[in-house]
Amino acid sequence: MDNTAPLNFEEACVLTQVTNRPSRERSSVKHGDQCRINKGREQLQHDPVEIDLICLYVNEFLEALRMDQCANPRVELPSFHCDEDLSSYIKEAIYSPICAKGGDCKDMVWMKFTKDGYLGVVAMSNDINFNMPEPGQTANTSGIIIRELGKEWDKSFVLVFPLINFPEGMERGSIETGIGNFLIDKGVPILDFYSHRY
Repeated sequence: MDNTAPLNFEEACVLTQVTNRPSRERSSVKHGDQCRINKGREQLQHDPVEIDLICLYVNEFLEALRMDQCANPRVELPSFHCDEDLSSYIKEAIYSPICAKGGDCKDMVWMKFTKDGYLGVVAMSNDINFNMPEPGQTANTSGIIIRELGKEWDKSFVLVFPLINFPEGMERGSIETGIGNFLIDKGVPILDFYSHRY
């Protein structure tokens, strides 16, 4: 793929189909396997990419698929004392407006970052969170990876791209996969490198 030419529809469709990833036990960080953590360490060898540039890349991908672009994907989040309050705010500020416009609040790709600017995860659906499990806890793969890398989530914002006007025969999971793969092609390090391929 030519990284200087604009992405076209056919190239974008190919990116939605690249799903190679660790399988079985190697896909989990919950049972001591280090595969995904080691991939995160590899990603730390690269400098983080500016958030505005990441937004441009995502919108380029959406445009190539003839989907609606998102002019303002950055959602600022107020500081809360507990995760339940943050979850309630996210529901009201992000999910409810999508549903109010007749959309499905699961039809979105969202991204969260570390405090030092690394893209931590490319995810989809209505499960935005900043969970960081304690050592020994096994819930939340991206949180475990970020903890093992010695990083912390930046809870001040998320990027949210509502998925509108799906190409025929394509589902949100394929679009999530394509976005993550396009960011990788553009040289964006993703600490939970395989997050968009599951």
